[in-house]
Amino acid sequence: MRVCEQTMGDKLRYMGTVNIARDIEFMTSLLDGEGAPINYYGLSYGTVLGQFLVNMFPDRVGRVVLDGVVDAIDWTTLPAYKWGRHLQTSSEAAYQRFMTACAEVGPSRCALAREEDEDPDAIMSRVESFIEDLHYHPLAVHNATMPGILTSGRARLLLFAAIEAPELWSIAALALDMAMNGDGSAALDVQRASIHYDDLQRSAISCNDNTVPDVPTAEEVVDEHLWVLEHVTRFSLAGMVLETDFGCHHWPVTPPERFTGPWNHTLRNPILIVSNTADPITPLATGKLVNERFGSSSRLLVQDSAGHCALAMPSLCMIGNMRAFFADGTLPEEGTVCPMDGSQFPDQDAANAYSVEDKKMLESARRVAKSMLKKW
Repeated sequence: MRVCEQTMGDKLRYMGTVNIARDIEFMTSLLDGEGAPINYYGLSYGTVLGQFLVNMFPDRVGRVVLDGVVDAIDWTTLPAYKWGRHLQTSSEAAYQRFMTACAEVGPSRCALAREEDEDPDAIMSRVESFIEDLHYHPLAVHNATMPGILTSGRARLLLFAAIEAPELWSIAALALDMAMNGDGSAALDVQRASIHYDDLQRSAISCNDNTVPDVPTAEEVVDEHLWVLEHVTRFSLAGMVLETDFGCHHWPVTPPERFTGPWNHTLRNPILIVSNTADPITPLATGKLVNERFGSSSRLLVQDSAGHCALAMPSLCMIGNMRAFFADGTLPEEGTVCPMDGSQFPDQDAANAYSVEDKKMLESARRVAKSMLKKW
């Protein structure tokens, strides 16, 4: 973090979400006119920015969608090592869906399956046994793009990254199956391609947003993650590695402004909050919490799917509701749950069942997802 200070100098203190929200307000006024409504679509951390934006400028809210919700109160008041017990409450459900979908399609479309109509728990047991064995016998991989060693931690990271992105499940299944048969090259290559370890710019934002916490002891940090590992999800430590927001007690600067709420303003226009039923890092429970906090100023739309953000697994129902909302502010009926379209292990026959127009909408959503979900 001292490197950030040396590289950025005084600019570092202006990298928080408050300043991003003010930039959006300024750009909207400049491009659309003074007082123009602010339209916004935010995913994951972008939902934190969205909560800042609508609560700092409640009279400027136009059409705002928050997809894959993080609680802005946790973001600004809890040290990051304590986020897991809230953020990862659906990780196991997403993992189970991965295994269930694999069993449903069988070995012709999921490499981890061994027979038709296999028990999903049998597939999971094989995968878990392999990962456990890697702890004692890591796999040397000489033929990866960057040769290395496949450890249990790296295999767990690969799985966690996979359950965030359902349309990559077939690739992750093949990579794991190859590793279970002695070739870890695809597992290392996919894991390195899908996970970023250089995300200090995110620390600049989260640490500037967060109230300065007391310095935790190593025991406190380890105990917290072990508690989450035992009571919430086996992906606790994988989440810690993927979410690079730790160490804010060492942050070297103080921002000129921090926004601390209130977080439940009455808004000029109601916003749309979107959550998946099995999002491994921004669970439905958080979407419900933030929706309740806004009261009549928001509406919750649920998609029945795994993956991080609804956009990760496009649904025609979800696309239709979002388009209607952005077009004229139409909100979905209270309690609407959108079904998932297609399988996470797709085949050509299923793709051919869609109309030309539906194919275009799904492909457009996939292009947006590919662009917007690269980091978050």
